[in-house]
Parts: sequence; C-alpha cells; structure tokens
Amino acid sequence: MEKDEIIKAFLEHDILLTPEEFEMITPENFSDILSEKKLRLKSEVTQKENLNTENESVKVSSGISEEELKEIPEESEAKQEKKEKPKKFPFSSIQKTLGFILPKHNESQKEKKPDIFVKRIYGTEKICKKMLTVMDIAAIYIAKYNALREIIAPRMNPLSINKITGSKDKTDIIGIVSCKTENGFSIEDETGVINIAGISSEGIENDDVIGVSGRIKGGMLFPENIIFPDIPLDNMHKTIGCRISFDFSSSMQISYNSHKILMESNAEMLLISENNEKMKALIFRCEESVNIDYAISLLKKRCMKTAEFLIPCFFIIQEVPDIFIIASNGGKAERANYKGVSIFIAGQKAEIEIEG
Repeated sequence: MEKDEIIKAFLEHDILLTPEEFEMITPENFSDILSEKKLRLKSEVTQKENLNTENESVKVSSGISEEELKEIPEESEAKQEKKEKPKKFPFSSIQKTLGFILPKHNESQKEKKPDIFVKRIYGTEKICKKMLTVMDIAAIYIAKYNALREIIAPRMNPLSINKITGSKDKTDIIGIVSCKTENGFSIEDETGVINIAGISSEGIENDDVIGVSGRIKGGMLFPENIIFPDIPLDNMHKTIGCRISFDFSSSMQISYNSHKILMESNAEMLLISENNEKMKALIFRCEESVNIDYAISLLKKRCMKTAEFLIPCFFIIQEVPDIFIIASNGGKAERANYKGVSIFIAGQKAEIEIEG
C-alpha cells in the first residue's frame, strides 16, 4: 500500500499513527494493526462513557435534584458555556494547511485543551508535540509565531493588522506568510490578513514569520523593508578547540574529546565545556541533502522544522550559537562563516575539527 492510502485508512477510523508506528506497518501486518487500534479506541471510548456515568452518579448523590439544577441562574450557564467553548483558529492558513491530514473531530475532541510543551535547553526553546488535536496544532503554530515575533518586535514598531488605517505614514507589521501571490505574498496575524504587493517573494516561504515595513495604498502594503528574525552582528562568538564526531546512522550520540552527549531530538543546542571555557553548538540532523545557503537561511529565519510526518515540530533558535553543524543526508562537506557563526555541513557520519 502507498503511504497516503495507509494514512487515509487509519484516519477514517479517527486513528492517528505516530511516525514510529507508521514505519512498522507492512502489507502483511496492516490489517492486524488496524484491528488492534480499533479495539483499543473502542475500549477508551467505553471507559470514558463509564467515567461520565460515574460523574453523573456523584452529582445526584450530592443532593442536587433535577428541579434545583433547572433553577440555576442563566448567568451561571452562560459562564459555563463560555468556559467550555473551544477556541477558533486565529490563522486561516493553518486550517487550510492541516485540512488534508486531520481525522474527523467530534464535539468531545474539540473540547480538549491544547497539549503543547516548550522544553528549554541551555536557554533555547524547542517546541514539540505530545498528542495531536486541531487545537494542539494551532497552538504550535501560534507558539512559533509568538516566539519569532518577540525577536523581531524590538527592531520595529509593529501594529496589529486590524489596526492598520489608510494613512500614508509608514506602517510596521509582523505576521506569518500565508501564501504567495503574483506580485508578492499575503501575511497574517491573529487579527487579520493583508497583501504585501510590489515585491519579489524569492527567499520567502509559507509559514515564515517576518516583519514588513512600508506604506498602505489601495488596501495593500507596499514594503520598503523586509525584516527577518536574523541573528545580529554584534554577538561575541568563540570556539573551543575540539573534535566533534557522530554517526547518526546508528545512534544519536555525539562525542567531543573525551565526552559523550546523547541528543534527544533532531535539533539540539549543546553547551560544550572544556578547561573552563564554553561554546554553544547547534546540531541539526537533517534528512535532506543541503548546502551552506540552506544553513544560512535557517539562521536568518531562526527556525528549523524537525519533523515532517503529521506532527509539526519546530526548533526556535533563540540563542545565537557559536557553531552550527548540519548532519546532511548526502551532499558534500562545506564550511563557512555567517555573522560570526561557524557553519559546518557534514554527512550523517563525520568527524569535525573545531579550531579554538
């Protein structure tokens, strides 16, 4: 079976596979795994129904009759309704992007709270997922937007899109790119959407978070400056003389000198210490064949997408690294320097000499 057919078959039963489970499926065990997942889902639904029944019994035994429940003021009911009302997507493009991969969601699924966590690694935040719901995915993209907006905002005086007027004065906004157009692109924030016109969209991709400074004309923003969350020039970078080695084809372990570090994900900001000196090393295990230009674009946009299968996972480069190593899947070894950051492109297995 093709990958799309497998995904569709499971989603028809409201079953979501993890990347690990997907890799285990073969034509021979497909039916068995699907049947097992359906039984498990049915069991979970039954347990939830039993739990709801128990909760109803508790309410009755507490001494509140049905007549008394009816006499509760409408204001309290309104507050309860407001509390349980699921949040809407703030970004329309997220809905369009996710429409083809999400299972059908019933009302109980809509009531689930976002299950997103942000893990701090040496001052760098890594946005990851624990479970998948529509609310969760929206929360991930919003968290990505907010994190990058905080980096860009001090460099301009941004307004929310809904507060933009027809004034000819210069206008600054920060948003997420929703789509490209014939003469530019569209950008949106949590309050609205606006077209950016009269500029090439080269180097700008959907879901990029950028700042735009320009003037409003005919309901469109004609930019005078595009601001990325790019790393600054005024950072004091330093390197420590050491040899960093890894073989990602067999493990996620990294060695430097006599030390060993086990990476938890495809992107990590590691703090390398030697003789009371410290160096921030950003390591990215990439499944594609990439080059120096790609590495520079990641530093410029301060964001790396570390998961492609169903569950979006982003690594936000909040702290500027001293060195940036990409373990590429193919391609040639390259070295370069970008605004003081030493960049190394290597294979999945490599030994890299870092000069102090």
